[in-house]
Amino acid sequence: ERCATFGFVSETKSSAEIARAVEPHKVAIANGNFYANRLVEALGVKNIDDGVVRCSMAHYNTEGEVDKLIEALDQVL
Repeated sequence: ERCATFGFVSETKSSAEIARAVEPHKVAIANGNFYANRLVEALGVKNIDDGVVRCSMAHYNTEGEVDKLIEALDQVL
C-alpha cells in the first residue's frame, strides 16, 4: 500500500523554522530539498536549501496521530 507524503512552504516562516518548532510536539517532520533541487526550483521555492516542509503519513498509524500533526501545525503556523 502507498502512503501520502506532502510538502509545503509558508509565506511567513522558513521551512527550517517550521520543522524546528514542530519538533517538541514529537511529530515526524523535516525540511529540505530532498535531493530534488530542480523540482523545488521549478515550484518557485526561493531558498532551495531551506526547501519545503515534508510530512509523510507513513509515520502515523492512527487518526489520533494525524490529529496531533494537524494540531502541531496549527500552533506553529
